Amino acid sequence: MGLDFAAGNYAAYVWPSYALTALIFAVLIIDSLARARRWKKAVETREREAREAGAAAPEDEA
Repeated sequence: MGLDFAAGNYAAYVWPSYALTALIFAVLIIDSLARARRWKKAVETREREAREAGAAAPEDEA
């Protein structure tokens, strides 16, 4: 069983549609990865700031 890449008279519509879909998927994947990296960096920054704030806070002696 082989793949039939012939689109006949509709090739002018089919192949650009496939290309556009692939491009959109690529952009979505790249954007998702970039957002995940930014989110991870923000979380790490907040955790570091919370640790530093906790270490710098004066302790009450009771």
